[in-house]
Amino acid sequence: MAVTVAVIAALTACAGGRGDHADARPSVVASTDVWGSVAQAVAGDDARVTSIVHGTMDPHSYEPAPAAVAEIEDANLLVYNGGGYDA
Repeated sequence: MAVTVAVIAALTACAGGRGDHADARPSVVASTDVWGSVAQAVAGDDARVTSIVHGTMDPHSYEPAPAAVAEIEDANLLVYNGGGYDA
């Protein structure tokens, strides 16, 4: 958790962006709303945070769509649970 907080803080400190988005803030993609909430609490308005599995979606049966895969690949930071839970 401390490493995640440190990485998000470092990204927000140098929020130069990727240049291919109108929004120059770093992009943080979280596996679930829980991790998205943690990332948003740390980054505040200094990063764009998106959760892949959100709301009432069942994470156990979720199959990523091509748009979600592209969003993950384009992210500056990916936040997810280790231990194979979010594979």
